[in-house]
Amino acid sequence: MHLNTDILISLFNQTSAGLGYGNTGVGLYLGLINHTLVRTVIKQEVESLKGISKELSIKDGVIGVVPVIDMLAKIRTGQSLNALFEEVDSIVYKQAGYSTRELDVTKSTSLSLYLAYRLSKTNLTPLYKEIWIHVLGDITDTILRSIPAIRLGDYNFSLNYAPAFYLLCFLLGIKSGLDKNIFSKKFNAVLPYVVEYFPRSQANKLYYYLVLSRVRDELNLESAELNNHINLLESCISVNDIQEELKDNVYVGDGMCGLYLVCYYLGLDYSLLTKLSDFISERLKTSAEIHRLYDNPNYLANHIGFWDGVGGILLTSLLIRLNNIRNGINK
Repeated sequence: MHLNTDILISLFNQTSAGLGYGNTGVGLYLGLINHTLVRTVIKQEVESLKGISKELSIKDGVIGVVPVIDMLAKIRTGQSLNALFEEVDSIVYKQAGYSTRELDVTKSTSLSLYLAYRLSKTNLTPLYKEIWIHVLGDITDTILRSIPAIRLGDYNFSLNYAPAFYLLCFLLGIKSGLDKNIFSKKFNAVLPYVVEYFPRSQANKLYYYLVLSRVRDELNLESAELNNHINLLESCISVNDIQEELKDNVYVGDGMCGLYLVCYYLGLDYSLLTKLSDFISERLKTSAEIHRLYDNPNYLANHIGFWDGVGGILLTSLLIRLNNIRNGINK
């Protein structure tokens, strides 16, 4: 997908900050394709922080916006915006630092994504690192305890598909420094529930298969029960069926761009990833939804976000192009 830079700047200027539904994804895209815009984007996003939610929400709150501002700052200066993080850390600690048991699983997953970024991508003093590892551990406990209570109706793909999404947050926590020995035991406690989930959606099958495989590998788990479930999921996945399932949905939250991001970052087999990226690239030229976005300015203005708008589509398209270049594919 390609939109004129002037149109994107206009959309960015007319919309408030927010990762899921605001202008933050478009701002990141503009900063990546034109480094001269980075300073302007950062300034506007920082000013917009005063007016957005301080709740623990990646989609709507400050904890979704600040990591993106940090990514842009690294492009411009090579350094993190520690002072900005400290302000957000204060908000986070007031809501989660004293008792994570008061957080529901939705806030816990959002907060786990923020802390995974904070621990893995920014410089922390040993004391701050110890504090956030402790909070992340408690939050991860909450997420794992929520797995047995999942109730499903997953006829359609979604990044929010709970069995996969909860375990994705768990995986990111493990990669961010949680004790693998301790959390292997905690994972084994919910394993009987984990192997009960078998997605109806073909795309969710692939999502769940990838997450379970990476959790197993990260923890070096030796479980015949888990291996059998992973192998069963893999045997039932059809890329052709996935393409048919997602042919009319181009977005990140519940569409082909979201599935690509999951497959890319979780290391889907190269040949399958290439087949998926070729399909997505074609659909981003020809789908009816893309034409609606191009042809209707009001519709475009209402679909600017990362979750269900052009922000997510543009960033996914850019990632596909960069991945093709890295692999010597000229498309």
